[in-house]
Amino acid sequence: MRRPGGRLAALFLVAAMLATTAAAAAEWVYSFVDGDNLWDFSSRYLDSPLRYEALRRINNVERPRHMPPGTRIRVPMQWIRSNPVTATLAETVGRVELIRADGSRVVDPPAGTQVGLGDTLITGADARAAVRFADHTTTTLHQNGEMRFDHLSAHGDTGMVDSRLRLQGGRIETQVTPATGPGSRFEIHTPSAVSAVRGTDYRAAVAGDGGTVFEVTGGRVLVSGAGESQLLRRGFGTTVATDTAPAAPRALLSAPRVLPVPNPVRLLNQALVWEPVPGAAAYRIEIGSAESSRVRAWERVVQRDRATLPDLPDGRYRIAVRAIDADGIEGFDRVLDVDFDTRPRAPVPLQPVDGAVLRGTIAELRWSASADAARYRLEVATSPAFDGTLMVEDLTEPHLRAAAAEQPGDYYWRISSIAADGEVGPPSDVRHWVSKPQPETVAADVSGDADGVVASWRDVGGGARYQVQIADDLAFEHVEDDRVVDAPRMAFDAVSGQVRFLRVRVIEADGYAGSWGAVQRIDPLPDPTAWVVPVLGILGVLLL
Repeated sequence: MRRPGGRLAALFLVAAMLATTAAAAAEWVYSFVDGDNLWDFSSRYLDSPLRYEALRRINNVERPRHMPPGTRIRVPMQWIRSNPVTATLAETVGRVELIRADGSRVVDPPAGTQVGLGDTLITGADARAAVRFADHTTTTLHQNGEMRFDHLSAHGDTGMVDSRLRLQGGRIETQVTPATGPGSRFEIHTPSAVSAVRGTDYRAAVAGDGGTVFEVTGGRVLVSGAGESQLLRRGFGTTVATDTAPAAPRALLSAPRVLPVPNPVRLLNQALVWEPVPGAAAYRIEIGSAESSRVRAWERVVQRDRATLPDLPDGRYRIAVRAIDADGIEGFDRVLDVDFDTRPRAPVPLQPVDGAVLRGTIAELRWSASADAARYRLEVATSPAFDGTLMVEDLTEPHLRAAAAEQPGDYYWRISSIAADGEVGPPSDVRHWVSKPQPETVAADVSGDADGVVASWRDVGGGARYQVQIADDLAFEHVEDDRVVDAPRMAFDAVSGQVRFLRVRVIEADGYAGSWGAVQRIDPLPDPTAWVVPVLGILGVLLL
């Protein structure tokens, strides 16, 4: 059962947010400082200096020209001068368009452009824009967003600023400067809700159906929809569907725990990995300059607990990762600062392919030409950690015959670009090749009798097998027998009356077949009936 006390407390907090109307909101309280007097105050802050006498009366001021420091007076808000102000486009990334109130368009407006009442700001894909208001409140409109400036005013020099925005689509992040008086106001209107704050950090996003998501990361936000309101405290969010009251506040998901990232990041496609957050349906990754993180240089939403860092110019960046629940409410950020040092970009190793086995030849190393490189640094080693470096050479051409790696063994190589100013970039991926000698050739000895023929040869060891072929011609165009045997010998039947030929080659354990050895002639066995013809001939002569 819901506790009555908790419900009353929530209602009280909502009432407190709305109480900036009525008595407290109707008056501004000002404390005099040394040198102030009531006449100068009226001239500076009020819509007319003629309010001077009425202000003196309602505050019972007896000596208006000598106001002791710390004296407090009450000033009706309707007497305070109000004047239009502009906002300032602070930063942009990507394609941004500013549609003026008169319908004119400014494509890719530069930082410092003034934004006025009735203007609309639009961001394209992978574009972002940060806007700074008169009280230094900052709002960042993310990609594919549209925001209109419905009200921009200030109450003279009081520091009280009234800003009202209409978010038609996309996402915004806002850091609202704490209010300096009852005339301060910051509101965001969406197709389904209104949010009002007096100093806080929060996010809002409008979906395609007009529904809105709010997330508060600092302070409090009053969210209203369909005539009802919810007060969101830090660490809570809500959703508001069109013509529907705000959903009950929900705790934001905790910040993911990101696994250590090399710093500096030197390899392209460096993986960013974090531990899964319970309740997360997706994650948002944002990367911006560490010096100015209002506008992100890159952002993505992924469903897995990892992402590949983009190819960004060298510099220091701030990476933020946060979880998103099934309703689209985004949680707290995990923030880390990382240096990117991936320039000049490494070439791509081309040949030999990774894991290649070269036999009886010197490796011809080739890599792609890099637009960032004036020269290349080639490293060849006998271990993948390059603690057994065999050679380091600076080259102008993207290839080299690695004569230093002539001996049989395992070799590892990588290549870096060297810029015209001498800066050496990060190395490429490490590639590996194996250098092996050609398999030995073996020649068979053949012996036999009427019981059969045996061919034998030297055992080369190393798990090798042997391919044996027997043909009736020296060119081995008509192979009669072709088999692979494990032992260095093979027995086969003797054949009478036919000359045959035999050859053997080594097949190494990895399946590579060497060259054929010398061909051996297999003479036929004597024909046991060969004596019949001559004997019959002799008998024939004798009978004559």
